[in-house]
Amino acid sequence: MATTINAFPPVHAFNSSRSWVLAIIALIHLGFFWALTSGLARSVISDLHHVTAAFVVESPPKQTPPPPQRIDDPIVQSVYVPDVPLPPTVSDQQDTAPRIVSTVAREQPPIGMPSEPVRPAPVEVGPQIDPRRGLSEPLYPPAVIRSGFEGTVILSVQVLENGRVGEVRLERSSGHAKLDESAMREAKRWKLIPGTRDGVPVVLWRQIPITFRLEGQR
Repeated sequence: MATTINAFPPVHAFNSSRSWVLAIIALIHLGFFWALTSGLARSVISDLHHVTAAFVVESPPKQTPPPPQRIDDPIVQSVYVPDVPLPPTVSDQQDTAPRIVSTVAREQPPIGMPSEPVRPAPVEVGPQIDPRRGLSEPLYPPAVIRSGFEGTVILSVQVLENGRVGEVRLERSSGHAKLDESAMREAKRWKLIPGTRDGVPVVLWRQIPITFRLEGQR
């Protein structure tokens, strides 16, 4: 007797399974609706958003650089150099040479001996007019007298060792050439007492004024 096996479940079994599925779906919708009204779904969605954002913003992992390799210090080989004295240079020879400083010692008189006496300054006496002879008066030019001109001439005369006058210089003019010439011409005829230095006659200069006045000349 042949047995027939159906490839599909019976219709009542399929309907029963479908009813259960619909019931479960309805329960899920009810639960989701309740979650929306109670705020649970919003918190879950918010958490999902946060998690997603965290994954998006996350930066790539930092690569740790490899540790620096240790470099061993180079091995320094010491070389022995014997101490050999170097020949002295020219500058060293000059520096080491003894320096001779020449000093001039001032001669000082021995202690207890008197020093040389200080010479006094020479005594100088200028030329003098001999009171016994005096000085001859110069000529008063007639033309100057008629013009009524007066004045004083200052002469510088060189008196020689014998008292005679050597040179005559005009130190200050009287203001009239005729009077100046007359005074210088007469001064060369003078003879004075010569000047002395330590009692010895010497050549010296002396200034002598000569005044021209019209008193008694008119």
